[in-house]
Amino acid sequence: MLSQVIEEISRELNSFLTLSSSNTRKIVIPANVVDQDGNNGSGLNNKIILSLINIEQEAFAANVQPSYQRTSQEDFNKMPVPLSVNLYVLFSAYFDRKNYLEGLRYLSSLIGFFQRKPVFDQHNTPTLNDQIEKLQFQVVSLNLSELSQLWGTIGAKYMPSIIYKIRMITYQMDGINEIIPDIKGLSTDTDPD
Repeated sequence: MLSQVIEEISRELNSFLTLSSSNTRKIVIPANVVDQDGNNGSGLNNKIILSLINIEQEAFAANVQPSYQRTSQEDFNKMPVPLSVNLYVLFSAYFDRKNYLEGLRYLSSLIGFFQRKPVFDQHNTPTLNDQIEKLQFQVVSLNLSELSQLWGTIGAKYMPSIIYKIRMITYQMDGINEIIPDIKGLSTDTDPD
């Protein structure tokens, strides 16, 4: 489901940027800013790089109790607890020196896009995965120290960028965790004989 969310964001942004800039090439590319060896990604020059930088469990969802469904045999099926997560994505303007201002224009357009469309749902994004009710986009602000730590962790030099928190994706796996027999009655008889 993660890949589908990232692909959908990329598709929506590329459609918008194509219409607003009369550019026919894909501008937003899902990728890491650097590869596992610390090298800049090839083929990413003059692009907006979309990177998943964190996944966190939704705070309210951590306290969800399991649900139970009655079966035809008067037992109960204990269903898996859904796991709801938030995604943090980084949009980086990876543009060379002569195209720096163009990169800032694309980044600005991207910010405007999410200001106009802060929620993806089945009505305004028909290609959104049916298992996703909606995605809400919220800007994450980092101070200079946090920003420095982020780029140090990524292993790249700073690029103009913005982070969005995407709320929320819920994983609900099919299946049964446990079958629990129905309580037939209470007995106060404690004598084993």
